[in-house]
Amino acid sequence: MAKKKYKDKYDKLANAPIKQLISSLAIPTILSMLVSALYNTADSFFVGKINTQSVASIGIVFSIMTLLQAIGFFLGNGSGIMISTLLGEKKKEEAPAAPPAPPAPSKEEVLLTEIRDLLKEK
Repeated sequence: MAKKKYKDKYDKLANAPIKQLISSLAIPTILSMLVSALYNTADSFFVGKINTQSVASIGIVFSIMTLLQAIGFFLGNGSGIMISTLLGEKKKEEAPAAPPAPPAPSKEEVLLTEIRDLLKEK
């Protein structure tokens, strides 16, 4: 069975079968989460060879990074909902003007740099 070609993303989201659409959107997310989990496991393994304080420190950092990712997901989902709502209302000209999610990685970098600088001063 050949896949149906859609003229744009709006057409695909509006007309594709739900099961096919969810599968095509979920697979990249699942792969991303698996890669992240494998990275964290490998990181814990190699850092664990140093000493127990190092393992404790990556446990704290992983918690902070998870919190920062959750904030980024929250803001990204909100922006996506706003844009989707505008597109669903056929207000295509207003949709690109909807506020995008803030660049979370740059905020994470700033926060982690500040934390590093505070710890370095002690």
